[in-house]
Amino acid sequence: MVDLLTARQLVEDGRVFHEAGNCYNEAVKACLEHQVLVGTAVTRLNSRDPKKSMNFQVDVERFVVAPIRDHIVKTWGSIQSGV
Repeated sequence: MVDLLTARQLVEDGRVFHEAGNCYNEAVKACLEHQVLVGTAVTRLNSRDPKKSMNFQVDVERFVVAPIRDHIVKTWGSIQSGV
């Protein structure tokens, strides 16, 4: 619980934004709040509802993983596998 409170405080204080940028800050907020803003609507990231578990995976990929991956590719170039 302390880690969660610390993470929330770091986001609220703007430290995540200042150290890692908006993309990572928004991904962290989505994970902490279990929701994202899409246009003017709030989309919940709900992993507890079995009917929505596939949507959860798709939404996490779309709103958390993809923005970070796109930012890394834009900043440092394409991602190579370790194989």
